[in-house]
Amino acid sequence: MNPAEIRCRRERLGLTAESLAQVLGIDERNVRRWERGTQGISERNVEQIVQIERRYAQLVEELAAGDRDPLITFATDEQLWKAHPQLRPIPARLHRGAAAEAILRCGGQIAYAAEPVG
Repeated sequence: MNPAEIRCRRERLGLTAESLAQVLGIDERNVRRWERGTQGISERNVEQIVQIERRYAQLVEELAAGDRDPLITFATDEQLWKAHPQLRPIPARLHRGAAAEAILRCGGQIAYAAEPVG
């Protein structure tokens, strides 16, 4: 992956350099270096990004196939991970992007998950 491709793919996923680094379990400076072309990206990290893209596409399909109106998404990572622990470390911003793409395909509305009372 070249620097432009890394940045374009990261941005398509709706991730900041910081959030991509968190998902990959690396320092944000590495992502910045990849995108500037001052450091090469490892095959392992390329494969991790491809896996994130696959999970994103799967999430869009799952959300689009659901019969929910409104489609529920999450304001915070903690809310997402509490409701869907299997998505950790995927950030809520990626889920929100997938929800928006699902709505564009199928119509409907999006709402945040209700905060628990108590």
